[in-house]
Amino acid sequence: MTVGLLERYRKFRQWRREPLRFEMSDTGHHCQNCGLDFTGNYCPCCGQRGGIGAVTWSSVRESVMELWGVGTRSMPYTLWNLLWRPGYLIDEYISGRRQVSFPPVKMLVFTAMIVFVLDHLLHLHVFGADSEPSTAAVESFIDRAVNWLENHYDWSMLFQFSLLILPTSIAFRNSPRHTRHTLPQGFFIQVFNSTLFLMLLAIWAVVRRAILLGGDNDDLGIAGFLVIAIVQVVVVYRHVFGYSLWGTLWRMATLVPMMVLEITLLLALGSLFFEEHSTLTYFFFGALFVLGTLFTWVARVVFSKRQAATRRQRRRQKAAMWTLWGALTLSVLALLRIFYMLVTGKMLLKATTEAEMHKGVGMAAVACFLLLVFLLFTGYMIRRLNKKMKTAQADASVPVS
Repeated sequence: MTVGLLERYRKFRQWRREPLRFEMSDTGHHCQNCGLDFTGNYCPCCGQRGGIGAVTWSSVRESVMELWGVGTRSMPYTLWNLLWRPGYLIDEYISGRRQVSFPPVKMLVFTAMIVFVLDHLLHLHVFGADSEPSTAAVESFIDRAVNWLENHYDWSMLFQFSLLILPTSIAFRNSPRHTRHTLPQGFFIQVFNSTLFLMLLAIWAVVRRAILLGGDNDDLGIAGFLVIAIVQVVVVYRHVFGYSLWGTLWRMATLVPMMVLEITLLLALGSLFFEEHSTLTYFFFGALFVLGTLFTWVARVVFSKRQAATRRQRRRQKAAMWTLWGALTLSVLALLRIFYMLVTGKMLLKATTEAEMHKGVGMAAVACFLLLVFLLFTGYMIRRLNKKMKTAQADASVPVS
């Protein structure tokens, strides 16, 4: 039984890499359209497919499918491939093998329409439970933007994944499979990502409803939302760009601060043009932007494969090291501050109800978890950069013969 399962898995992996084999037909045909006798798959004179004869029920099926744009380049076939071999399908498309793929932007719109209809007919709550309408007389710019995105599944997914286009082109620019990764390639990668994410969210909504027997749970939905997004992007990027699992993961870690930069800039611009805020709000946005830029620069210095051959490059490494130690110190102080306020009860002094107390403790726990993750990642970056600096120092001390 084990041998049979291994054989099936081997065939499945082979199918993921090569789902179709194109072969030239050596059968002779008589074109019913122009009357030319030819050998091959299509008539060289008028382009009609070989083997077309009298009208049958198969012709009816093909005509109905073509009405919805899912004829020869079938949308169901493309969605099936996108579900089981997403990275390979995207790699084929951006590499030039587009004839077997349904047009990706059109596929995203159709998929969003299907998910929208199923969501409202079956009450799946694909994006979580429906929130109560706001009673505020005037909504903020952010509220209006969120409401619009919640009602437009296709543009919502494309907007969220489009934030990855520029960071991906920076972090995966010199990948083994796509050297000099371009922004247009990144656009189509994120269109496929959006379509796949919509499908996975719909499947997760059905599974969640089955587990909860028709009920709903926002925490379970959010957890599934995050897990699906992270796992999907890891799998897609690993297959598209050709890095190892670890190489994909650490490059994806550098995407987070760059996305924070984009979101911060968009929020700041939106608030600047559509709302009036205090100077403190813009200072907060500016601080986030500067911190995100600084962290992105430090990550590029740490994870760059180039050795510091000049004095200027060694100074950059020293500056990055001091920045990391500063971030580590501030994180430790923030973590100790949260522990102190929890132990002394100062964090919960303003809580008037038990629900507010639980909410305060939960937010403190999330902040502690994020700070611990940041501490571990910063410690790893310090260790890696320290090794690079020692190697560069050793290379600089070796006399040139």
